[in-house]
Amino acid sequence: MNGNNTRYFCYQEEHLLIIGDIWLTNQTQLYFELDLNSEYEFKNEFIVIFKLWSKLGIDCLNLLQGMFAFAIWNKQEQNFFLVRDGVGSRTLYFCQQGGNFYIAPRLKTLLPFHSKELNLVALRDYLTCSFIPG
Repeated sequence: MNGNNTRYFCYQEEHLLIIGDIWLTNQTQLYFELDLNSEYEFKNEFIVIFKLWSKLGIDCLNLLQGMFAFAIWNKQEQNFFLVRDGVGSRTLYFCQQGGNFYIAPRLKTLLPFHSKELNLVALRDYLTCSFIPG
């Protein structure tokens, strides 16, 4: 738990690693739809997402309701996803420096890993569009 009362957890099973802050409003519904045995598995958002991802892959994201920001690494398929809820209630930032890729829930965490040079193209885009196109 950090000073902002945000929870960050890590869950790893088989070929998937999930790390982030997840609060699902439809967790119980998904729990029953997945037919998880409540005596065998404790109710946990990470287990629900693991089971959904194992069953449906990236399409499972359409079923998630709530506030979340997480990263998921599939060792078997060698792919990596950053996921946020549609409203963006949980923040998630990333940067790439050299051959390394960094992610964090707070922008200031990434400052030591990010270039201090001003990106003039991004500044132009921001001043023109009021956002930086992705």
